[in-house]
Amino acid sequence: MAYIDKHGVEFTDDKKTLVRCPERLIGKYTIPDGVIEIRAKGFAHCENLYSVMIPDSVVKIGYSAFEGCHYLSFVNIPDGVTHIGEKAFAGCEGLVSLTIPNSIIHIGQDAFLGIYNIISNNPSITNYGAKHVNALIDGLLVYSDTSKTKLLNCFDKVVSGTTIPNCGNDICGQFNITSITLPQGIIEIGEGAFDGCALLTSVIIPDSVEIIGNNAFRGCTRLCVITLPNSIRDLGENAFKGCRSLTHLSIPKNVVEIKSGIFEDCSELTSVSIPNGIKKIGENAFKGCCEMFDVIIPNSVTRIERHAFYGCKEICSIEIPENVSFVGEDAFKGVINVVTNNSSFKNNGADFTNAYIDDEDLSLLYSDASQKKIVGCYKSNIIAPPVPNSVREIVDGAFEDSELVSLTIPYGVKRIGKRLFKGCRNLCSVDIPESVTEIGDSAFESCSDLMIIDIPNSVTSIGDHAFKGCDKLVTVAIPNYVTKIGNNAFESCRKLKRIFISNSVVHIGENVFADCQCLKEIIVPKDQKQQIIELFKKVGNNYSSLIVERRCN
Repeated sequence: MAYIDKHGVEFTDDKKTLVRCPERLIGKYTIPDGVIEIRAKGFAHCENLYSVMIPDSVVKIGYSAFEGCHYLSFVNIPDGVTHIGEKAFAGCEGLVSLTIPNSIIHIGQDAFLGIYNIISNNPSITNYGAKHVNALIDGLLVYSDTSKTKLLNCFDKVVSGTTIPNCGNDICGQFNITSITLPQGIIEIGEGAFDGCALLTSVIIPDSVEIIGNNAFRGCTRLCVITLPNSIRDLGENAFKGCRSLTHLSIPKNVVEIKSGIFEDCSELTSVSIPNGIKKIGENAFKGCCEMFDVIIPNSVTRIERHAFYGCKEICSIEIPENVSFVGEDAFKGVINVVTNNSSFKNNGADFTNAYIDDEDLSLLYSDASQKKIVGCYKSNIIAPPVPNSVREIVDGAFEDSELVSLTIPYGVKRIGKRLFKGCRNLCSVDIPESVTEIGDSAFESCSDLMIIDIPNSVTSIGDHAFKGCDKLVTVAIPNYVTKIGNNAFESCRKLKRIFISNSVVHIGENVFADCQCLKEIIVPKDQKQQIIELFKKVGNNYSSLIVERRCN
């Protein structure tokens, strides 16, 4: 028959094997002297226990014996224990440290899974699922050994008097610790030391530190104050990845490589100081630094890996030094302009290569210093840029999707190119000179704030979708020399009430006024009504009820 003690704990009838502890048991429990074995799952999922004293008589701890005792903060393994079964202490996150005696012969797989640290004098014993082996815990800091030169992690205290490590998702979370000053003497900050510390805002690093490991501060989303001393010579991969509150940083002068992903997705980072001596900028190093605008690549750099500056859309222009021998795929994707003397680097992902930017006006990009041809613009930093009189050409799409509000185009420009202002939703006025003869396809499409457009008499052609979606246009006059109005030219101009068409028009495209809900009059020259009606009918549109003749030509 089984024996059950006053706490409800079941033993074999000879009281030498502990069979099962009831899950309802709360607080502390001392196993009686004479017990030799703790049977498999003996204390499994006793989540209300925080202390178990094991007597010297025990030689075997069965598989899953303490599995799932999440709040167990103290248990001793006495000298004399020879066997610890598989997953014996798995899930005992409350155990900060557990000492393994020298008597151990066998330890099962994942016996210590979830435990923070195990201590053993036997060099053949590995972690068996524990996070660390023979680490030194000093306050909130965890070191690799008693020399305290390598910082591994931090841990914090939680409720109910238990102490558990928390080296990942919520470091120092229960204390609401937002800043840490690391002590002098630390040489290395280990891999993932502060990974995911979302509350951490400030870290002071002593000048004894030489190495910051991979992922050391990854995901510290509130970290905004950190100074890297010049003693540092190695910054690990993804070391500051996702530190979305960092705004500026200086890389120490002894560092020779900016490794992969080190500042990836630091979305508020505006400037980085890169010292001369850096030889390589790694893959994704600054990827997603969408606010960064101030960066200079030093002459010491020889390699720039793929996606290094991918998505750095606020960088207006960046120069590739002559010593660079390799630029990876789309290294500068999203950067506006890259300057390089090496023709093999022209396919680098940037919007433009070797465009000219006037130092006094950083909003416009030209093909060269003559400033005759505008090739693009700094889309988020452009409102009403002064265009020099030297300009004779503006390339297709140069201002597309920009924040442009108004523009005066100088005399000499001959065409408003395709998509030139497409998607400029803030655009309210454009002065078009008499030299312009063509308004290209989609030139003003989706310029939803454009209320007035004065098309000069020099224009002869209006392209497909030219003014599509210009919601605020009310009246439009087609000048005397226009011969062609393209397909869908004024589609979805929902406030357009009146349009004047000249007798020079010989071609009208399909659906020119589709979805123009307020259109009341299409005014044509005297005696030209039937001619215009026929032009619309050729493309399957019937606007005869809206077409009216002017009283005089």
